Amino acid sequence: MVSQRNLLLDVFRGLAIFLVLLRHGALTAITTRMGWIGVDLFFVLSGFLVSGLLFREYAANGSLRAGRFLLRRAFKIYPLFYAVVVIYLFYNWWKGVSVTTGSVLAELFFFQNYHPGIIGISWSLAIEEHFYLLLALVLTLAATRGYLKGRIVPVVCILIMLLCLTGRALTNAWLPFSPYTHFFPTHLRIDSLTAGVLLSWYYHYRYEATKTFARRYYPALLIVVAAGLLPAFLMEAENEFILVPGFTLLYVAFGAALAIGLIFQWRIERILAATRLKGLYRALAFIGRYSYAIYLVHMLAGPAISNFINQYFFRGDLPVISVFLLKTAANIGTGILLTWLIEKPALGWRDRYFPAPVLKPSASHV
Repeated sequence: MVSQRNLLLDVFRGLAIFLVLLRHGALTAITTRMGWIGVDLFFVLSGFLVSGLLFREYAANGSLRAGRFLLRRAFKIYPLFYAVVVIYLFYNWWKGVSVTTGSVLAELFFFQNYHPGIIGISWSLAIEEHFYLLLALVLTLAATRGYLKGRIVPVVCILIMLLCLTGRALTNAWLPFSPYTHFFPTHLRIDSLTAGVLLSWYYHYRYEATKTFARRYYPALLIVVAAGLLPAFLMEAENEFILVPGFTLLYVAFGAALAIGLIFQWRIERILAATRLKGLYRALAFIGRYSYAIYLVHMLAGPAISNFINQYFFRGDLPVISVFLLKTAANIGTGILLTWLIEKPALGWRDRYFPAPVLKPSASHV
């Protein structure tokens, strides 16, 4: 059962943001090469968690309130995001960096995955915003017609995955590489979030079958995880293999890892409790709680703070590992600060004026 604050899911969030920090941390060639996969882990997690909110509501009440769902997501995403946009605008003004109207509009209206914005990494947020709208529309329509618990949802998910894979193959064959045509577009990357929806549907509506499958075939699932992640360690993100089947292998791997984690969570945590890895597990979970804010600021806060400290206190003599640790600490600290100053108050207002749906007693798994 997925609780509102599940420690394992926070660990996955913490792992995802740490991978992203490695991508931009200039630590080693291999960590820079493979760290981008943290974004795809975020995608699978978002698909699983956000669709799970709707699946639980329907399982309990037999209906969905898409408007309230989207409004509550807006309170989660927008206050902190727009605050960071303002911070970036102020920083660019202070540094004398010109900002175009188009880049600002791309950020404000979430099409920065098709047109350059000012934050640089917010293209992934645009994909998630588009996903939320599509998810609310499709699942509400399915719920209205009584299809939500039927197999039409997995069929639609698989269809979206195949369409995205086909789209990536055609794009790679016809167009010269650009992040805005091959890597960032929603219509080519939304399948990673859809994979999370597919896992969520089985977890919520076919839990016993999912548990039986995971327990019976977990050695094969572990092989799937390893095989799906391997290409990202060996190839650059712009490699043709990564750009077409690589993305598919990646979300399959992360979906398998998430399924294993959810089904065997109590065993994993019991084993870790008896080892020194327990502290690392809880540290990742703690960082995962602040992963959204850390992600938003990590391209600005870490470099700016670490460069200032390195230049004025160490005269630029710090080794690479020390600079990375300084950046990481600065990013985590800034993320925690912004979470408490902006995100948590916004969520408090949300829960006060637009509370989550009351779930009636249900025989459903969740």
